Amino acid sequence: MAWNIFFPQPTDEELGKIYGNYYNAWGLDKNAALTEQMKKATFARILGLVSSTLPPRGKILDLGCASGFFLTVAQDKGLDPYGVELSDYGAQKCIERFGTSHIFHGEVENAQFAAHPSKKFDAVFMTDYIEHVRDPLAVLETAREMLTENGCVVLTTPESGR
Repeated sequence: MAWNIFFPQPTDEELGKIYGNYYNAWGLDKNAALTEQMKKATFARILGLVSSTLPPRGKILDLGCASGFFLTVAQDKGLDPYGVELSDYGAQKCIERFGTSHIFHGEVENAQFAAHPSKKFDAVFMTDYIEHVRDPLAVLETAREMLTENGCVVLTTPESGR
């Protein structure tokens, strides 16, 4: 059963408009270098929580990979990163850095990767992602199916203060 706290759900067109401006909320339009530094530090900390469990050159998947800061940190740590991004802006930024063989523009349920057709990953990361999807259970089931035998899901969500 899917949770539906918004009825009706936004259309794909409405979501495209919302996420088209999403990155400015990070501060990319005002201070890109500082925003990148902050994001990479956060992602390095998150990756550090599980990096000892990942094999060398392990394949990882970042759902909602945004503009690719997490992917960059993972690559710098010797991992083989892949990403899924819904927004045109974010997907294009990631494709510029990692290529179409490692980035899928769309929803995870439809993801395909030319460089990794088996779609089995040592870790699937959802950093501030799950709260944005229409059907969280379906996304979690898809992530489980994409894991290797000893793979893990790493999921973070924002603290609402409630």
